[in-house]
Amino acid sequence: MKLAEALNLSDRGLISAVGGGGKTSLIFKLARELKARSKTVLITTTTKIYLPYTESDIALVIENDCIKALKLMKQVLMSDKISGVKNSRIIVCGRKTLKGEKMQGINTDTADGIFSDGIFDFILVEADGAKRKSVKAPAPHEPQVPKKTTHLLGIVGLDAVGSPLSEEFFHRPELVYKELPYSPSSIIDEELISFLVTWENGLFKNAPINAQKVLVLNKADDEEAKRTAERISKRILMLGKGIIPDRIIFTSLITEPPVMEVFL
Repeated sequence: MKLAEALNLSDRGLISAVGGGGKTSLIFKLARELKARSKTVLITTTTKIYLPYTESDIALVIENDCIKALKLMKQVLMSDKISGVKNSRIIVCGRKTLKGEKMQGINTDTADGIFSDGIFDFILVEADGAKRKSVKAPAPHEPQVPKKTTHLLGIVGLDAVGSPLSEEFFHRPELVYKELPYSPSSIIDEELISFLVTWENGLFKNAPINAQKVLVLNKADDEEAKRTAERISKRILMLGKGIIPDRIIFTSLITEPPVMEVFL
């Protein structure tokens, strides 16, 4: 199953991704699926992301002034339409480039404004940073989720399960130490992942009231990982308290199609 199908996307949406374990890869894969459906797609961030590799299907717009940025994006779309670029290009937009091949993103109000403008069918926002770790707990200022988000994807990398609960595998583990009887010598287990998902200050923190909350258990790359995903999902539903996702999907971004199962 394709990602867009698993997420049950309609004609347009503002999709924000939080957590760890493959946000950027998932966003670009989803963007290309939507582009193949002849949808106009913008990728941006409310934090920082690595600049995308230069590819023929990507147009990069870097502009600090949001009004000028919107004008440039409209020009790209119009240019593609006039020149007959197949299905248009995916636009990646940020305010400025940073050291280390990174890009500074836009603020949440700007993302909401671009969505309201209506020139893009879909806006995909990386709304959280995890320093390339598979799991994270959000700091007080995180995540930066636009208010008009229609789908909030909370992503967890299953490859972290069984690893030490340390900064090497888990971004901001000290926030968990304050809440649960875990320490740097503890192991990231299924109970911890379930807590992180349902905890009000966890994965789906700052979710807009009308956004559909989708738990993405990523890196379900083999049967063992898929069984782990099933146990985590069942544990979350059995808890029956805290934040319960509206949908749970298992993904493997190294396979095609990328969705292994829609659990809920």
